[in-house]
Amino acid sequence: MKTLRVVFFSLFKIIIVILMTSCSMSENKTFVQLTNTPLSDKSVSVGSLEEEPIRFGVVSIMSIRETHRLYYNFKKYLEEQLGRPIEIIQTQTYSEMKELFERNEIDAGIVCSYLAVIGSRDEILKKIAMPVINGEKKFTSYIITQKNSEINSLEDLYNKSFAFSDPLSYSGYLVTKYDIMKGKNDFNKYFSNTYFTYSHDNTIIAVSNGLVDAGATHSSIFEKLKSGNNPIVDNIIIIGEGEYVGQSPIVVNPNIDDEFIKQLTDVVLNMHLNEKGKVALNKLSFDYFDLPEKELYEPITQILEEIENLK
Repeated sequence: MKTLRVVFFSLFKIIIVILMTSCSMSENKTFVQLTNTPLSDKSVSVGSLEEEPIRFGVVSIMSIRETHRLYYNFKKYLEEQLGRPIEIIQTQTYSEMKELFERNEIDAGIVCSYLAVIGSRDEILKKIAMPVINGEKKFTSYIITQKNSEINSLEDLYNKSFAFSDPLSYSGYLVTKYDIMKGKNDFNKYFSNTYFTYSHDNTIIAVSNGLVDAGATHSSIFEKLKSGNNPIVDNIIIIGEGEYVGQSPIVVNPNIDDEFIKQLTDVVLNMHLNEKGKVALNKLSFDYFDLPEKELYEPITQILEEIENLK
């Protein structure tokens, strides 16, 4: 498969226009600063947090500026409740976030369900809470294309161009790979061209504007755009879905202090009972956080095992 880690320049122009439109009413907001400075390998302990910020990781499944806007209230709420500064560490890819946990350079974060599963397996992180979104603890992958594309199934996508979000994304990569391999197809030769957009909204935009024939995206992101009457989804149809799995959880570095893990867990599980917490949750389109349910993430483990057997 010809895999290109690029997005067309025209896509960036489209994104810029959309961001300028969507953010024009909130120019006075303070955004979380993207951190590119070197990180220490010091693990968090409750006693040291008065001097050291809590390093909280976020992967940009939305565009960078939108992610900053969405997480601002969440950051401020955690700082107030924990009495500690929060340093938001934002990465573009899930692989970069995985590396931060492997090197003990991050204390907690919100990661995709795929990374949560393999991270738990490799003992580099552990789940402490999962969001409930529109009453749902689960999400899936949508395979999308334009309404007038004459593409109605995965079989119709042979030798077509396709947009993925990230190689470590369940909804934006793994489900499609698994479905193709189940059909006894060579995944690396199935599409004419593939692109990694590193953002679910970018994938939707790429499909909507005909930059690719189809793509795989996160159902919750798509439904949020649809419920907001965003015209970018008006000419899109869903031609496939994956198995539903648990939402992207909050995870912590297992090497950090147990007392801090308990404190952070209590804070996020009770956010919906606090007015400022409700505001932060609303910005993220979360209803509330609940304890993670192991069985909701087991389908990912099963898919990974089956992919190994199909090789």
